[in-house]
Amino acid sequence: MHGRRAYQKHKNNDPIHHHFSFFHPPPPPLTPHHNHPHSLQPKHPNPSTHPTKLTSNPKTQSHYASLIQQCIDSNSFDLGKSIHSQILSDPNFHPDPFLQTKLLMLYARCCPDPNCLDDVRTLFDEMPEPNSTSYNTVILAHSRLGFHSDVFHFFLRMRSSDLPPDRFTFPSVVRACAALDDYPGLLQVHCLVVKAGLGRNAFVGGALVDAYVAFGGLDDAVSAFGGIDGENLIAQNAIIGGYVRLMDWEEAWRAFCAARGHDHFSFALAVKTCGGLRSLRGGRQVHARVIVSGCESDVFICNSLIDMYAKCGDLDGCSRVFGLMGSKEQVSWNSIASAQAQLGRYDEALTLFRRMLGAGFNGDRFNLGTAVMSCAGLGDVDMGRELHGHVVRRSLDSDVVLGSALVDMYCKFGLLDDARRAFDRLDVKNEVSWNALIAGYVEEGSQRRLWEFIMR
Repeated sequence: MHGRRAYQKHKNNDPIHHHFSFFHPPPPPLTPHHNHPHSLQPKHPNPSTHPTKLTSNPKTQSHYASLIQQCIDSNSFDLGKSIHSQILSDPNFHPDPFLQTKLLMLYARCCPDPNCLDDVRTLFDEMPEPNSTSYNTVILAHSRLGFHSDVFHFFLRMRSSDLPPDRFTFPSVVRACAALDDYPGLLQVHCLVVKAGLGRNAFVGGALVDAYVAFGGLDDAVSAFGGIDGENLIAQNAIIGGYVRLMDWEEAWRAFCAARGHDHFSFALAVKTCGGLRSLRGGRQVHARVIVSGCESDVFICNSLIDMYAKCGDLDGCSRVFGLMGSKEQVSWNSIASAQAQLGRYDEALTLFRRMLGAGFNGDRFNLGTAVMSCAGLGDVDMGRELHGHVVRRSLDSDVVLGSALVDMYCKFGLLDDARRAFDRLDVKNEVSWNALIAGYVEEGSQRRLWEFIMR
């Protein structure tokens, strides 16, 4: 895991010398090309939209602020921009700080286009004395659109302005640390959180838990979680999910059992944990709680249940869950077909594949891979070649998962020339494809061809 490597690499480093130090002077303002005042004028303003709102009321600061707030609440960006155009058209009207902040919120929260960040920066830089709300708004806008380096930029400017970061500031900055793989920066931010007395806040603490989990620092995540006041399902699920990603099934199960509440994400993680533990008893207990909680129709949980029952060898459980699903997605078909194939029921897996095609799904590389594996298990050469043709027509034969399944299938058929051609088509050769072809040459007893293949 990339984040886990960063966690291990930086855990003992001195964070003060990191390039994103929050104790150094702030950077200069963003380069001039970020500011385009003309962009705030819509190309085709339409003041006729809701004319009573735009023209009948007196042009006061509070009137415009109220209209802009209505646009924010209803996510009506185009109307809000038209109102802004009318404000700009009056040379004698100058928005006060409150109205400026509302306009900033409009562009930051409602505009779906990343190019609107230029407008956000322009509005922000035009404010003579931005307040905490203004800084939080511009920071959140950059965080929402994934411009995490700029989150740091405005955070440093905020601190240099002697404005204390608050519970609205820190979550975006913490997420930026995780997104930029900046573990030293995360440590510094956590120190600032503690200094500000916000470690117990659910939003700030939850963001810290998520970030530490992303770095693989489960001990730090648990410590941050323990300091949060009240229940925080998001942070709790992040910890369980962290253990699941590390495949530490015992700790994941303990975290689930110790949780103060559960939602559908908690149940899905618990089901996956039971599959990892091969605990049919635990899986059935969680399944019962899923039914009691009314989450049995959740597609994600159902797919996890199918996978869990398959890993525990309970095909009847797989079939029951699949049969009761109201809406079956591609992943649902993949899960049940894979379960059948894993337990050697290749005929049933191919039957499900045909049913899936009849239900209007094209199949993906995972489902096609299961079908190829089933053909290999049945020794059905004709069906295998037919599937291979389907894979080629969809230009999927270079995919490592599907291509490796084809290599393995042809090796099991004893068709090593076909296996070699499928191998050569792979963009990436993994351990599965190499081992399958080597095993095929060994099974054939052709030392010369094996040596040529290895030494090529």
